Amino acid sequence: MRGFTLVELAVTLAVAVIVLAIALPGYQSFVDNQRIRATTHRLVAHLQLARSESVKSGRRVALCPSSNGTTCAEGFDWTAGFILFRDRNHDRDRQPDEHLIRVQGEAAQMHILTSTGRRRVVYQPDGTVTGGSNATFRVCSRVAPERNRAVIVSNTGRPRTAARDARNLPISCS
Repeated sequence: MRGFTLVELAVTLAVAVIVLAIALPGYQSFVDNQRIRATTHRLVAHLQLARSESVKSGRRVALCPSSNGTTCAEGFDWTAGFILFRDRNHDRDRQPDEHLIRVQGEAAQMHILTSTGRRRVVYQPDGTVTGGSNATFRVCSRVAPERNRAVIVSNTGRPRTAARDARNLPISCS
């Protein structure tokens, strides 16, 4: 069995570099798209679980941003994570004696923001959301902003996703 010559190895390496140079941007785009889809679907799943738990238990269930996985954080940034809990005392803030249903950690390479005035999403026992207006989450890619998505929660409690805003423009996170 004969070995490869230095020229054959150099040509093989050059071909591999060219193939990688062509394929890598497409692969990165695929990874970015999958990351934003997964983050959006995870958020929708938490909202659906919150709605389901509120109806099933007959109690208020809240979803709020959390950086430590046990208490609600202030503000509209949900990037560090969020928690889902039964809001027994109706204060929209988790107390140590309130049942923690689920914890979601940080969203890698993503930025998640809620609409102004909607720091929490609270489901009523009938599955509706308190607050008076739709809650909009903007799921923003730090790498590919053209792929940003929105998760809109109607007053009836049903979440839906969108790739464009009401003016048919891409979702903005600025």
